[in-house]
Amino acid sequence: MADENIKTGFQNLKDAVATAIKDLASLEVTTYSGDFDLTFADVKEKDENAFKIKSLLEAKEADLNAKLHLVAYSRFEIDADASNIVKHNLTEEERMLIEVHKEMVLAAQESRRAMFAFAKDLLNLKF
Repeated sequence: MADENIKTGFQNLKDAVATAIKDLASLEVTTYSGDFDLTFADVKEKDENAFKIKSLLEAKEADLNAKLHLVAYSRFEIDADASNIVKHNLTEEERMLIEVHKEMVLAAQESRRAMFAFAKDLLNLKF
C-alpha cells in the first residue's frame, strides 16, 4: 500500500510538472512607469498576508486608479522567437527602468532554465 501511495504521489508530481512545462512555453517581462493607486488596504491570495500582483489583477472588489505607461516589453517563445518593445524618447528614470527590465529578463530566463532542468530530471525518473 505504501509503495502504491508513493507511486501515485510521484505520478501526481510528474503531472503537475508537465502542466508547469506548458506554462513555461513563453516568457513575458513587462515594465511600466506611472501612477498606481489602490483604494483598499491590501490584496491577499489564499489567506496569505503578502501582497500579490496576480491577486490585484484578478480582484473584482479592488478600486484601482492607474495611469501606466509601457516602458519595455519582452516576450520569448520556446521555439526561440522573441519580441521586444521599448518606449522611445526615454527619460533618465526610464533608462534606469530599462536596466532593471534587462535584469528581470535575465533572472526570468535563468529561472526558466532551472525549471526545465528540474522537470527533465524529474520526468526521467524510473518507477
